[in-house]
Amino acid sequence: MGEQLMLDVTLIRTQPEYARTALAERAVHVDIDAFLSLDHELRDVRRDVEWLRGERNSISDGIARRRHAGEAVEELRARAKALRHLGEAEQRLRELQKAHRVFLDRLPN
Repeated sequence: MGEQLMLDVTLIRTQPEYARTALAERAVHVDIDAFLSLDHELRDVRRDVEWLRGERNSISDGIARRRHAGEAVEELRARAKALRHLGEAEQRLRELQKAHRVFLDRLPN
């Protein structure tokens, strides 16, 4: 281990024991396992939110195209209603991003 410690998320994910040891040498005690769990959930929720946003955009485009063509849009509206939990997922994503940032801000550079 070098003199300078610069921990990034990738290092913590791929080498948690190294991160634990490096932080302990600097008398920084954090729960790496809790962070890894948080990080995993953050990545899962981010992926889900991005997919839901893509679906919402696709449905919106489809509705606009069908309306322009004078076609029925009920099917697409039904699909749009199924995405109503997007707001909840986005809120959870913001919470996880904040917790993630708070953890990383406590680490030394």
